[in-house]
Amino acid sequence: MSESSSVPTEREQLLNRLATLAYRRGDFTLASGRKSEHYVNCKPVSLSGSGLALISRAMLTHVEADAAGRGWAHPWSRPTGERCCHGRRRSRS
Repeated sequence: MSESSSVPTEREQLLNRLATLAYRRGDFTLASGRKSEHYVNCKPVSLSGSGLALISRAMLTHVEADAAGRGWAHPWSRPTGERCCHGRRRSRS
């Protein structure tokens, strides 16, 4: 916990969740076939609503302020603002 308060910071909360829910120590065979005594599976943290919120805010601190509008565009994205059905049938009216 931070020295100035008994309430943990969001970073401390995230690290605590990762340590308790994502990290395991034991004998593991990795997908590569290699052996490891350490295993990290972030899904229990990242797939929970509160864990995702903590991760998102932590990542946002590393995004440049002028980064808006840059990056990868999904091939299904519609720059015109029209909606995409993503494979669902449209209702017949």
